[in-house]
Amino acid sequence: MANAPAFALAWNGDMEPLAQYRTYCQTYGDRDPGCATSLGGKAVRSIGIDRVDAGQATLGMALMVHRQVVDDLVYRADREDRWEVLGTPGRGMAGDCDDVVMTTIARLLRRGYPRAALRATIVRLPANGGYHLILSVRRQGGSGVEEIFLDDRHHLPMRPEQLAAEGYVFIAQEVPGRRHWQRAVSQPALMVAERERN
Repeated sequence: MANAPAFALAWNGDMEPLAQYRTYCQTYGDRDPGCATSLGGKAVRSIGIDRVDAGQATLGMALMVHRQVVDDLVYRADREDRWEVLGTPGRGMAGDCDDVVMTTIARLLRRGYPRAALRATIVRLPANGGYHLILSVRRQGGSGVEEIFLDDRHHLPMRPEQLAAEGYVFIAQEVPGRRHWQRAVSQPALMVAERERN
């Protein structure tokens, strides 16, 4: 995607979490340290640092785990939209995009990834394709923290500008350990640079 337009993605402005996320935290809050106590979180583990190292092995492991979840998934649209961790006792591998994200987070936590670096992210799909959940893996880049996205619609990790070039619109992202999510602020990087000069 060398021809993807320059794109800046930032997160700013609090937003109440979706009801599905609140229900998820009430169910899984004893295992997921990302769930704030005000949402039902009970995990005593730290959420850790907000990024993983920049090595390809770290991203490669995250991608491998994500693809395993996607490959094992029996796609089923929820009658009632519930975010669940698939493969837990009493729960099979039937689900949709939000279940893929939360299951991938659970499996990466078991492999030692810091929860603060793994963030559920709401996007709107192109051509009125509706809302969709993808996973941000925050990692140390050359000029600070960069976000790489794992999406069950793509086989490879995606940068925000690549998804934007396809018509994805970023909406909001969780902040592990906090009650409120943050809204997306995205615009072409050239406009950002122009504004900073003025």
